[in-house]
Amino acid sequence: MQPKPRTATTNDPKPLRLVLLAGLAAAFLTACGVIAAVAPPIDVGDPMDVDGTSVEAELVSGGLSTAALAHLGATKAFAFGDMEVDLRGFSIASFYTNVGLSDTVRVTGGGVESDYPTSIEVTGGRLSATVEDDVNGNVTFGVEADLSLTYERDSCSVDACSYVYAGDDPLDGVLDLRLTDSGDLATLVAIIREGDTPSPNRGELEIGIEVDSDPALAGFTATFTLTSDGSRIRLGG
Repeated sequence: MQPKPRTATTNDPKPLRLVLLAGLAAAFLTACGVIAAVAPPIDVGDPMDVDGTSVEAELVSGGLSTAALAHLGATKAFAFGDMEVDLRGFSIASFYTNVGLSDTVRVTGGGVESDYPTSIEVTGGRLSATVEDDVNGNVTFGVEADLSLTYERDSCSVDACSYVYAGDDPLDGVLDLRLTDSGDLATLVAIIREGDTPSPNRGELEIGIEVDSDPALAGFTATFTLTSDGSRIRLGG
């Protein structure tokens, strides 16, 4: 009599082992997603040296997007070292940099106080950041915002007048920068992380601010100051 061929039974441990392994893998991936969802953003300081940056330039005719407005612009270079940030096992959802305006503006260029308008209005702002190193290339990201921020003339000296913010809307995030594109995020993280081949990081901030006033301030010089409580990386899973 020929022996009967063996058939699989529910006691065969292989299918169960595969199910257990698949279950463990799914649980692990789910746990990573949950961890990422509840994990606080990773604070990486102020690598672009935004806080305290002065934007000082001569006001000229022609705005960033509206031809009738005076505007000012400035460019700033910065440099920072690689960071010890361990992001293995997680994707990156965003890179965020807080950028605001200070509540005081200094304007120079008039001979007497009556040369200066009683108020000025910031009607728009633009901020672009480029970060690069010699190993990973570069990434650029930015923001352009319509604003309505009124500053009123406060006090004047022989050669300048100061203007103080008179609005109710907060100034601390009016030009916040966010990077969410996955490819650009990967490049940025590769640049700022301490890797096998350390490389100095450098970059450039380009700032533009629209100003409207009556009388117009073309030919005057205005000084704004940027504020920031730093940059953060948010995990995505």
